[in-house]
Order: sequence, then C-alpha cells, then structure tokens
Amino acid sequence: MLAMFLAISLTGATGRAMAADFDKAKAAYEAGDYATAAQEFRPLAETGDAKSQFNLGVMYENGHGVAQDNAAAIKWYRRAAKAGHAEAQYNLG
Repeated sequence: MLAMFLAISLTGATGRAMAADFDKAKAAYEAGDYATAAQEFRPLAETGDAKSQFNLGVMYENGHGVAQDNAAAIKWYRRAAKAGHAEAQYNLG
C-alpha cells in the first residue's frame, strides 16, 4: 500500500515538474530566447512529451534556436503525431 502511494505521489510530482519545465520553455520561446527554449524543450521531448516534441519540430523547421533542419523537424513532428498531437499530424500532411 505504501509503495503504491509513493509511486502515485512521485508520478504527480514528476508531472508537475514537467509542466513547470514546459512553461519555462514556452515563456523563453515567446520572449524570443530560442536557445533556452530549445534547451528546455529537448529533455521533455526525449521523455515523450508530445507538446515539446511538436515545439522542437517547429523550431527545427524555422531555425529558431537550432540550425534549420527539415529532417529533424519531421522526426519531432512524427513523434508528436504518433502520440496524438493534432497540429503535428497536420504539419506532416
């Protein structure tokens, strides 16, 4: 019982931390600090966060904070699309 409670508690804490990191990345992007945004989005995207994967795709497509790279953009869009992200699916056509 205690182990289950701890697992649930840790999952909630991790989710809140990821949300805070996403908010930090989004704020950096909106402020035009693309390098920081890319640095913040990447670990979230690598752990499977579809919104972060989509945003990295946008950044690679437009060369914001990273070198413009269509192959990388498609890679991140595909990962987000596979997770059900509608805008990523749209961007892939």
